Amino acid sequence: MIVRNDELHKFQIMICDDEVPLLESLERELRKVPGLQEAQIRCYTSGQMLLKALETSLREQTVSQRPVVFSDIEMPDLDGVTMGKRLRELVPDSVLIFTTSHPEYAIHGYEARAFRYLLKPVDAGMLQKVTDEIRAEWNRHPQLLLQVSDTKQLIGLKEILYISAEDKYTIIYTDRDAIMDRTSLQEFEDALKEYGFCRIHRKYIVNVYHHRKMMKGMLELSNGKQLPVSRRREAEYRELLMKQMEKELI
Repeated sequence: MIVRNDELHKFQIMICDDEVPLLESLERELRKVPGLQEAQIRCYTSGQMLLKALETSLREQTVSQRPVVFSDIEMPDLDGVTMGKRLRELVPDSVLIFTTSHPEYAIHGYEARAFRYLLKPVDAGMLQKVTDEIRAEWNRHPQLLLQVSDTKQLIGLKEILYISAEDKYTIIYTDRDAIMDRTSLQEFEDALKEYGFCRIHRKYIVNVYHHRKMMKGMLELSNGKQLPVSRRREAEYRELLMKQMEKELI
């Protein structure tokens, strides 16, 4: 249920370069990286093609991992930086790596919040290093893996506001979504308790990270949502809240 770096060997990789030989070369080098032999790698010769394909995948809910995008910066029609900005709008936590023959262009990539810059020609050694860095980064930010209809969906733990038991389902609430799941609230409690989540009521688990304020028998989350806190669970919640505050002060 909780996904850390050792489970992220099946990256969903997208490559964008208007020069086909370089596109094919990058794909070959990626296949040489240990752990990426099973990765899904898709190649595009324009940023518009890549974005259109990603939009289709999102619409059809076939995106099961955060996309890792390798893109040239200099491209006709839609340059890599502009494409990267649109990518962020579609999938805010996607990973963008620019490949370029001109290091002086790298500064423009800050506008698209690029993860790394690689100088062409890119080889397997460079790719091994950057994929290790991606794994390490994702390991610092664990995710929850859910089965949603016919596809698997990853949600960053920090995105989760609270989880609610409703009839035969549990609902995972984020700022953007309410995701229905058949996992029991008890199973979520057991899996998430070491990550700053607390059972505050027979119906609710909350993410302490999103605490805003406490009232008599109630708490308010960062989005303004108010939830009841049972008397017997209030002390446990306050203790976890204090630990979270101490972490943030360090």
